[in-house]
Amino acid sequence: MDTPVSADSPLAPRTRRLFGIAAVGIGLVLALGLAEVALRLFAPQPVGPSHLTLDADLGVIPKPGLSGTVRLPGIYTYTFHHDAHGFRETPTSTADSTAPEVLILGDSFAYGMGVEDDQTAASQLAGGLSARGMDVRVTNAARIGAGPGYALRLLQTRGRLWRPEVVVYLFCYNDYANLQHATYFDVGEDRTLTPVSPRDTPRQTKTRWSQLPGAYTLQSHSHVAGLVRRVGVGLFGERQPGPSTFDLDTLNTPLAYSEPHRQWLNDVYMEALKAEVESRGGRFLAFYIPSAAEVAAFRRTGVPTEDQTAFTQMLSRQGIDGLAFTEPLAQTGEPIARLYFPEIHWRPLGLGVAAGAMLDPVQAAVCTQTPEAGGCATAPTVVRQIVEMRAGRGSGG
Repeated sequence: MDTPVSADSPLAPRTRRLFGIAAVGIGLVLALGLAEVALRLFAPQPVGPSHLTLDADLGVIPKPGLSGTVRLPGIYTYTFHHDAHGFRETPTSTADSTAPEVLILGDSFAYGMGVEDDQTAASQLAGGLSARGMDVRVTNAARIGAGPGYALRLLQTRGRLWRPEVVVYLFCYNDYANLQHATYFDVGEDRTLTPVSPRDTPRQTKTRWSQLPGAYTLQSHSHVAGLVRRVGVGLFGERQPGPSTFDLDTLNTPLAYSEPHRQWLNDVYMEALKAEVESRGGRFLAFYIPSAAEVAAFRRTGVPTEDQTAFTQMLSRQGIDGLAFTEPLAQTGEPIARLYFPEIHWRPLGLGVAAGAMLDPVQAAVCTQTPEAGGCATAPTVVRQIVEMRAGRGSGG
């Protein structure tokens, strides 16, 4: 027969504490469950695993071998796959390791945030080159949130992994602001770039939290976790993509990012990127990604923004081949909302326009580097003229 526990027994307070803890735990689980159901029904949150991980040389990198699905309610749902290096897969690219290679660098626009692997600019460019009879590997080494500093550090620390014939940098309008962070280099007044250990940034802090046990599952499926992440992003000072409430076709011209010091920094980094690529025997190209507001403004006025003008003037000074995507996007006649998601990034159609605008310059660069490559002899006239002009320069003609 069990002996009853007296209220004066030392077991009584302990039992009450255990019951109290259990009650709190059960209540918390029920509250989280109800919150999860309520959010799913009435206020769906962004869900999807972090694309990134930490690296000693590069700070934040795309996580090698990762795949997952990202959902931004009411805007997009997409699935991504990273290869063993952390580069986003390009399904339309050849797997022939002996074929000429085009390396794409840039930020979330170049990465293809919001679209499937075969809809990125890299994939659509690879498809366009293939349609012209070119067997070319197109590698998408872009990283969400990256700028020219990351691209330069990537080439310097990972360059031994490949020797691409052509390197393409897709410069986003907000890269001007990113340059001031000095995450990877100190910039001297004499234009010297001194490598430093990657400095801590809000993105590194977010990435560190995303590596905690269970984070992948929570981020991939839980709307409560999505809400917590959005709040955390706000506290860390970074903007989370979200739906816009204004008409994309009547956007006001944005304030310029490219004040003089930022223009100077961009000049320094682009010069360094070009030198790094050419030191490996490659050819460097750069293209300007405008905001939706810039495209809308160009349609109204026919005048490029200060940011675009600063970039194209830099291309001319540095002797870098490239162009701005603003005019090709504006000339489509498509509503801005068919080119851009409301949260800022390109839709598949916008990415296709960019890939089409890159096709001639990139093919010309590949054929300049490897004239024997398939598709060079039958390239469009404008491409062959560019190649012949470069050959003439090289021979002193």
